[in-house]
Amino acid sequence: MALSLVGAGFATRSALDPVFRHNSFVFSIFYLTVVLAAFFCGSGPAIVASILSALLAYWAFADPVYSMKLNVEALTGMAFFALTCAIDIYFIMGMQRAVQKYRLEHLRAEGLAEGNAILFKELNERTTHHLQLVSALLQARAGEGGDAVYRTALAEASRRTMGIVRAHRAIADEAIAPIDFAGFARQLIQASIETSGQRARPVTISGDRVMFGAEQATSTGVILLEWLGAVAASPPRDMLAPIDLRIDSDELCCTMTLTAQMGHVASGIDDISRQLMNAAVEQMNGRFSWHSEGANVTFSLSVPLAPPVGDLATPIDPPSTLLH
Repeated sequence: MALSLVGAGFATRSALDPVFRHNSFVFSIFYLTVVLAAFFCGSGPAIVASILSALLAYWAFADPVYSMKLNVEALTGMAFFALTCAIDIYFIMGMQRAVQKYRLEHLRAEGLAEGNAILFKELNERTTHHLQLVSALLQARAGEGGDAVYRTALAEASRRTMGIVRAHRAIADEAIAPIDFAGFARQLIQASIETSGQRARPVTISGDRVMFGAEQATSTGVILLEWLGAVAASPPRDMLAPIDLRIDSDELCCTMTLTAQMGHVASGIDDISRQLMNAAVEQMNGRFSWHSEGANVTFSLSVPLAPPVGDLATPIDPPSTLLH
């Protein structure tokens, strides 16, 4: 490319020779050649272009033209041409290095800012889900009886905590995106089985498609996780039995039924799990029960079906932090 620029400069100067006449503007056209070579080709090709341009201009356009000569005036012009080209190349390459350094620093800063934003969003979402669970536990404790002032204080703490939850979700824009609960439940079941250290088992999810808001998905996920904890507590011989989750809904209510082969369900659900499930169910104003039929145990959850805020036509995938 640098050689082509030199050729183009020589052709242009030759074409303009009747206008400039010999020994006038000998090196002028070639300044542009060197500048373009430095900008597009780098310092090495630009130096080669400047040397060739100087020699060609001196040989072809300084009197006597197309001959070997010792013309002091032309040699002086060539020396200034060489000095000017060297300065141009130095500053052009310096500016390009500075621009490249700035671009790299800008990309690094953008990457760091994006990483911090993602980290902040994940921390915000995890904090939101934990605060929602705390709010449910406070609400459950407030309904256990005792001193009226104590109950009022717990109920107020639950209400304020839930307000913080909604504020956090508003910051992360999470509340405006509906979540396809079937996809979320499948991820949660598979993750629960993997982290329990048990072997994989078949999982089937059937029934209606239900879109939950983040608050309902979080509370329902807590209940489902405790169900799965009870399933994982079964003897190892039962771990290859399938887990079936069926979702049925109408305009007012959603009922989820999970059936699995288990050992002793009473020992599989401890007091903490019961409290968590009861608190989450109460937070959603729902109902929860289970019953046994031989080796199979069926869990059932019914919750009011509040329409999630957002565009139902474009549901989002369950966020990884919601799964956490």
